[in-house]
Amino acid sequence: MNRGESMAHLDDTVAGVKGIGPKKQKLLAGMGIHTLRDVLTLYPFRYDDWSELAPVREWRGRDTAVFVGRVTHLDVANTSRRNVKVVKAVLEGAQGEIVATWFGRYQMEKYLYPGVQLLVFGRVSANYSMELNVQEHQFIKNEAQLRRLLVVHPVYSLTEGIGKVDMLHLSDAALAAVGELDEPLTPEQAARYDLLGYRDAVRRIHRPQSMADAERAYHDLVVYEFLAMTLWGQRARNSVQTGIAHSEPPLLADAFVAALPYELTGAQKRAIKDILHDMASSRQMHRLLQGDVGSGKTNVAFYAMLTAVSNGHQAALMAPTEVLARQHFAGAERAFSALGVRVALLTGQMKKRDKEDILAGLADGSIQCVVGTHALIEDPVQFQSLSVVVIDEQHRFGVRQREALERKGDHPDLLITTATPIPRSLALTVYGDLSLTVIDEMPKNRQKIQTMWINSPRLAAMYGFIKEELSSGRQAFIVCPLVEESEKIDLENAISLAEQLQTEVFTSWHVGLLHGRMRADEKEAIMQEFRDGHTQVLVSTTVIEVGVDVPNATIMVIMNAERFGLAQLHQLRGRVGRGSEKSYCILVSDATSEESQARLKLMATTASGFEIAEEDLRQRGPGELLGLRQHGQGLFRLARPGFHQTELALAEDIARDLADQPLTAGAEKMIAEIARRIVP
Repeated sequence: MNRGESMAHLDDTVAGVKGIGPKKQKLLAGMGIHTLRDVLTLYPFRYDDWSELAPVREWRGRDTAVFVGRVTHLDVANTSRRNVKVVKAVLEGAQGEIVATWFGRYQMEKYLYPGVQLLVFGRVSANYSMELNVQEHQFIKNEAQLRRLLVVHPVYSLTEGIGKVDMLHLSDAALAAVGELDEPLTPEQAARYDLLGYRDAVRRIHRPQSMADAERAYHDLVVYEFLAMTLWGQRARNSVQTGIAHSEPPLLADAFVAALPYELTGAQKRAIKDILHDMASSRQMHRLLQGDVGSGKTNVAFYAMLTAVSNGHQAALMAPTEVLARQHFAGAERAFSALGVRVALLTGQMKKRDKEDILAGLADGSIQCVVGTHALIEDPVQFQSLSVVVIDEQHRFGVRQREALERKGDHPDLLITTATPIPRSLALTVYGDLSLTVIDEMPKNRQKIQTMWINSPRLAAMYGFIKEELSSGRQAFIVCPLVEESEKIDLENAISLAEQLQTEVFTSWHVGLLHGRMRADEKEAIMQEFRDGHTQVLVSTTVIEVGVDVPNATIMVIMNAERFGLAQLHQLRGRVGRGSEKSYCILVSDATSEESQARLKLMATTASGFEIAEEDLRQRGPGELLGLRQHGQGLFRLARPGFHQTELALAEDIARDLADQPLTAGAEKMIAEIARRIVP
């Protein structure tokens, strides 16, 4: 902001900040920064601590250090590169004596001479603790300037063309207006939980007085982010619409369970109890059913659908792909038709006449249940009385698609299922608007999948084992991480591997190929050939990760397994073991890094998806899991669910305490911002 101008406001554009012209405005816009308010949420990713002038004798073991002194000696050496020099200056000061080294600073020696005073900051030499490789320097003119420099300096993640000075001007202008921020908590509430005020925390994270100050601000802002999400979820759950009370006994659902050739697990029974409680209420059910691969979520979903039919209503199940929709339909048709319940399949690729018959049946109520894809949310689809909606693999749909299906009925009960094992803390954060039920028990009839890790020299033995399984009438998946040759990394790819296996290894069987660059109809046709047994070996990329159920497939081979995350490996492993035969998952990798080896060993020894998810969260953070929301911006600027367990617990405590109290304007604005990111 220029002198003589009125004070800036947070909603002013960055155009009014000194040095920010049209070119830099465009660069900032690419970073999502348009206003001074946006600047405040660009938090530093680290700090350079210039606040402590430690004696040189205490530098051993430090990564970086700051030194203030005068030049006593100068040495300049040429390098093999043209016009690139190494400048070494001996500096003496109150901290001791050091050698400061500048690499590649052309003509730096012109500004360094005996007696000149400067501050240098950089990396302490690994092999000589009294040598500093200079990253930044400042020539000292007076003590006042030195005092201004001896502070903790925030470092921001910037784009090329936006420099440190630009960010300094931007943050100065934004912080001058920080008083416009509304406080989410009253001073009394903040003090009760030992939190800084929100404005104070924002101010300190950008201009900390010490590293402890920065850490305190970081901690408190994480709590505020979690608090906003928790309050939003609390409000969303409490504001559900009046729906349909399913008060009649679920006779058809109970008959479905009685006809199963096995007993439901305790976890399935608990899930059904939760769902029946919700469905009996006149408030609309919003429940997330989370369970590991093969835990029996589908039977629980079918129970909910048949409860709707028992009460004289209709039910719909929406799946993300036609293959998965057909799979669910086949299971529903077998079970529902025996009970006299009419169920139909609705997809986008159906013949016009067949689709018209189904639309008519849904409209007049003669079709009581429907399984389908996105075709269910198209305008022509109308229900006589839709009371239960099941959405399978929620992360494959956006919020708007979910809402579109809900609008097909009068606030129908909503059951969302996911086979992605998410640690409970993270699930409650990502799906804050849903009540959570976890199926954490596997059916007794499921055999444990034997997982092993082999290296390339054992490939021949592995192919021999697969041949034995194929000769017994079984099938196998072989998954590769790449689709075509890469010049950068020498990995097997799906196309060349499929050709090699067909011509050299599995010559007596048919080898199919499935990858993401195929048309949707091609992928569906290839997958159906595998399901029907016409293809014995399917070479694929990760397009088969979710929702492919081929009970006859007993082997899952994952090539270059080190290229996959733990959660992805577990999802792929869950594609086998769907039948009664013993199944195997073989991880092929020549990985040498400790991290990769630890990941593969965990997969070979752990069957629980939740244990794997916890470890994946510990190793890699929640980024991939938070991507389950296929819409809106990132939910958090600083918070990392799974890592910030203490902060999350505190936010949940505060939210519970505030449940029956009027919220501040600041809290309301934070809730609105979270809602905007979730449903833009």
